[in-house]
Amino acid sequence: ATSANNYTWYRKYSDGWVEQGGIHHRGSAGNTVNLPIAMSNEYYELQLTAVNPTSINRYAYANAYTSTYFKCGTADDQSANNDGDLRWYVCGYAAS
Repeated sequence: ATSANNYTWYRKYSDGWVEQGGIHHRGSAGNTVNLPIAMSNEYYELQLTAVNPTSINRYAYANAYTSTYFKCGTADDQSANNDGDLRWYVCGYAAS
């Protein structure tokens, strides 16, 4: 993963299974994460983890997703919507 590719990575297996992930810097990139590899449909595993640089508990959430992107955000004890960074991971079958 490098900053040149928005801190994303992927691994595609011969049977079509794909794992992909990265770090999303929400403040500068908005709330949409475009998947490097399109999934076969919108039924894939999505895991989000908020990066907590301070003592405030921060939470990550997804509120929309398709086979090519998902929309996400972070919230904390003081704000229902903020620009916190998050780590994401997706796995499932890739589009053919």
